[in-house]
Amino acid sequence: MSKEGVDSGDYVKWFSELNKYNFDVAGWKGANLGELYREKFPVPPGFVLTCEAFDFFLDKNGIRERINSILSSSDSLKDKSSQIRELIGKSEIPKEIKEAFSEAYDVLDVNKKSLGTASSDALSILQNSHEPPFISIRGSPINENIKTKSLLNVKGMPGINKKIKSVFSSAFSEDNLEYYGRKSLSLNDLRVGVVIQKMIDSQKSGRIFSKNPSQKDDNIIIKGIFGLGAGLTLRGNEPDTYLMNKNFDILKSKVNNKTQAVVRDSSGDIRPVALGEEARTHEVLSGYELKRLGQIAMSIDEHYGEPQEIDFAVDGREFFVLQTKAIDFKKTRIEEFEESPQEDEDFTEGTEKESDLPDNVVKIEDLVKKKGKHPLYFLKENKMQDYIASIHDGLKKVADKFNEVKIRTSDFRSDKHAHLEGSGDKERNPSQGYRGIRFGLKNVDVLESELKAVKEVADEFPEKKFSVAAAHLISADEFRKFKQIAGEVGMPNNVKVGAMIETPAAVHIVDELCQEGVDFVSIGLENLTRHTLAVDEDNDNISELYDEAHPAVLRSIGHVFDKAHENNLKADIFESEEQEQVPNIDEEEVILSALEEEEQEDEKSAELYTMQQVKSMFESTKAKDEYRPDVNGAKDKQDIPSLNEAIPIGQEHFKDIENGKKEEVEIIHSTEETPEENERKPEEKIEEEPPEEEEPESEVVPEDENK
Repeated sequence: MSKEGVDSGDYVKWFSELNKYNFDVAGWKGANLGELYREKFPVPPGFVLTCEAFDFFLDKNGIRERINSILSSSDSLKDKSSQIRELIGKSEIPKEIKEAFSEAYDVLDVNKKSLGTASSDALSILQNSHEPPFISIRGSPINENIKTKSLLNVKGMPGINKKIKSVFSSAFSEDNLEYYGRKSLSLNDLRVGVVIQKMIDSQKSGRIFSKNPSQKDDNIIIKGIFGLGAGLTLRGNEPDTYLMNKNFDILKSKVNNKTQAVVRDSSGDIRPVALGEEARTHEVLSGYELKRLGQIAMSIDEHYGEPQEIDFAVDGREFFVLQTKAIDFKKTRIEEFEESPQEDEDFTEGTEKESDLPDNVVKIEDLVKKKGKHPLYFLKENKMQDYIASIHDGLKKVADKFNEVKIRTSDFRSDKHAHLEGSGDKERNPSQGYRGIRFGLKNVDVLESELKAVKEVADEFPEKKFSVAAAHLISADEFRKFKQIAGEVGMPNNVKVGAMIETPAAVHIVDELCQEGVDFVSIGLENLTRHTLAVDEDNDNISELYDEAHPAVLRSIGHVFDKAHENNLKADIFESEEQEQVPNIDEEEVILSALEEEEQEDEKSAELYTMQQVKSMFESTKAKDEYRPDVNGAKDKQDIPSLNEAIPIGQEHFKDIENGKKEEVEIIHSTEETPEENERKPEEKIEEEPPEEEEPESEVVPEDENK
């Protein structure tokens, strides 16, 4: 349906016009940013190109029905994604959207220092602006499980239409279409808004968990890195991690090896720099900054009434919230401070914990499903070589990056993979159905092909280690047959053959598996929890009962490690499907793609930045009498600083100026608490951190001229 009659205001909404319930208008990210802004949390100013604009774009170009036709076709996910993205790329952004965006961008371009002296004429205010600001452009889908593109460091209107379309098209990636099919969604579920914000040239960034997602206790987890938040997505870049209680005392800390920082260079481009030895091990966040971030986290937690994941940035003395969302306890674990299932210090002797492993675990179904076809399709069409190639190509990409690759044989549940071409009918109880090794042993050509793909890659990388485990195993006999097929394929010496421990039955046959010559056992925590508790975590009626820290689950894990220790057997925990081992801020696709070549370069040839060079970039606000984390004892309580106010830039602020009401504008110069804040948190008021003399400006990360 055409949206010709829609007011241009429906295409753009300022943060000040949104709240957390407007996800259908602005997407979940835009709605949450609006909520935070209205509550005076320190959110960088911005607006949202709404989901209404996305709908209008589809309808004005007449491509909605064509997209629906492609989505319902039998083409592979890759072909569907390519066709839809091409269709969007060739379409035009309607002039109504262009005009609404341009007008809002002009308002965002206002130099905030000129607001206090501006006349009541709005045009005069706009004329006081200078260079257009750097902005970030981030997708904001209505479904938070849909991942969309983010573009950083965008400046000016040239090329903006192409950038908006690239965000729109990112909603139709192969991964998103796989989720779309698995959940039986409609095109309306892929609607996306676009968040436009002033860029924060952050010296420090990271993520806060207002409640420990691993232990589900009341402690706070804070992770921090130098530079922009995109540095958290760089492989091998380990953020500093802190465990803090509700009194803001640091209970534990871990200062990690931070190999790189993503910064804006003197030309305005965003790129990674390799850090020198001293900078790598230098602590990112001061005690003052940790306490202030802790206060922000708890304030947001209290406002939403549930634990939050919060992305933050620190620019000089200012703290910014970039986004927040409820913690998904099923998908998120923090390894650094995770307690062992047993108190015995010898618990992991002779074994290997998950945190010791690189993020190199591979589920074969994740490689195959991107082709849009089920193994039975390849089997029926006599295209097993294509099946082998799809696995081989995916494994090779992983082996290129890691010295050790851990693989689980395919596990195609009939409900989650019913959308794949060639799949059978959905089972009444797919969780306990025709899946895993039982499927492989009844379709030996499929299992054999998977092992052949592993062998091919292992032969190509003889210097690297590979391990392959039988999925969803319940008996020693299944492992015996699996090992026999692996022997017939002719696995090289750099491949170990093991068993997944994903069922209560497997927990209690570790001794028997050892007698069959298993090389290792790997605990599939998600499946083990599901079967032990008889809980389907995808069922909204009972999902709160899913608990990987349930005593029965922990005792099962402990039993497996005990038996592994008795038999001198390697044991570990296999990373579950969507868990995050490190924060992944906002799926910065543009950073990942732009830095792909940088990551492949030899680190020794990269330019190294010493601590002296990054000092002005990263240490402009160090306290004279700084609180330092000490894991050996409790700290003297320090008061908590107030939050800096959200920068008020929006349509309603100009109305206030016209009416002679400048209080809201003037608040940007104030660091004092409002009466409401004093009333809400009287015990948290302290003096501001004393400023330090300004350091000379760095050539690597120049100060943002718009700040």
